[in-house]
Parts: sequence; C-alpha cells; structure tokens
Amino acid sequence: MSEEINFETSDLERELTKYNIMVYFNEKDANAYYYRSIVNGQLGNYIEQVKDLNKALEIDPTNEEFLKYKNLLEQQDAITKRSSRKIRAAIKENIEKKDTN
Repeated sequence: MSEEINFETSDLERELTKYNIMVYFNEKDANAYYYRSIVNGQLGNYIEQVKDLNKALEIDPTNEEFLKYKNLLEQQDAITKRSSRKIRAAIKENIEKKDTN
C-alpha cells in the first residue's frame, strides 16, 4: 500500500515537510515516522529512511506493516551487496585479462 507512493520530487519534498511537521507536533506518531521513512527512501535519503523506520518500530514494535517494510529494505540491501560483489569481481576479472594480453 504505502510503499507505492510515487510522486515528483517537489511533491515528495512537500510530503516530507508534512511528515516533519507531524513528527514535530507528536513525537509518538509511529505512522508519521513510517511514512516519512518511505518518502526519505524515495528521495534517496537512505540513512534518514532507516532512522525513521527504526523510530516507528521503537514506538510500535509489533506493527506488521512496519515489520514488512523493514524486511523489504533488508532484502534490498542484501541484493545490492551481492550485486556489488559481482560487479567488483567482473571488473577485477576484466582488468586481469587485460594485464595478460
């Protein structure tokens, strides 16, 4: 549901401002942290994304939607790390082939 938020950058920045205000006025609003996490991720603010998700889970640790989103982020991180290792290996192999030619 919420992971499908897809806006232009200016819309995302407005959404981020909205959630910043919500958090400012209610630091116990787990949903505001959660949705701000999603928006931060779409803006490429990955550190803030994780911090906000962790804060949402700190406030509401059994929320299924929050837990699913955390699992999704962890899976994406694992895929990215595997891809990076494969790319580095391919680059190294290509360099070694050039050195032997």
